[in-house]
Amino acid sequence: NDALFIGAAHSRVEPGARFSMAFDGNAPMEAIGASDVSFYRPYFAFLRARGTIASPSDVVNGDWLGSITVKGYSQGGYQRAGAIICKVNGNPGATYVPGRWEFRVMNDTGAFIQSLRITGSETIVNPDGLNHDFRVSGNTEPNLLFVDASTDKVGIGTNNPQYELDVEGDIQAYAY
Repeated sequence: NDALFIGAAHSRVEPGARFSMAFDGNAPMEAIGASDVSFYRPYFAFLRARGTIASPSDVVNGDWLGSITVKGYSQGGYQRAGAIICKVNGNPGATYVPGRWEFRVMNDTGAFIQSLRITGSETIVNPDGLNHDFRVSGNTEPNLLFVDASTDKVGIGTNNPQYELDVEGDIQAYAY
């Protein structure tokens, strides 16, 4: 078996896991580095290819490149709560692979939804067009900007917009 286990005796949570750590109590992980060169740093690298390790081939649009998944123990097992996923977003070139980051969370109905997508050309909130509201808080205004996904309305200073654009407070407009 080519798996590495560190810590307390335990059974594998992820089937086929090659590296597993288990500790009771706090379980911090660290990568410590020191250098006088500005770009030297501790890092974790996720390298992904199609094919095999001995004979890799190019990734293609939509391939998962890596992810960080978070789970919590509930009702007898570890259940998914959230993930940050990096995928190929387009056609790879000779010196680059276009990527996209997806931020996903489990909602209170058990659906694993994508809340945010970041690509090289845009940032999309609620990319799947679900009933998933978006709110920006200000220093003193909790609803500086509010997008109500269920009604497709935008509020400024309100979390209950009644019009396509609903502003609570003074506005200024200029005519050109």
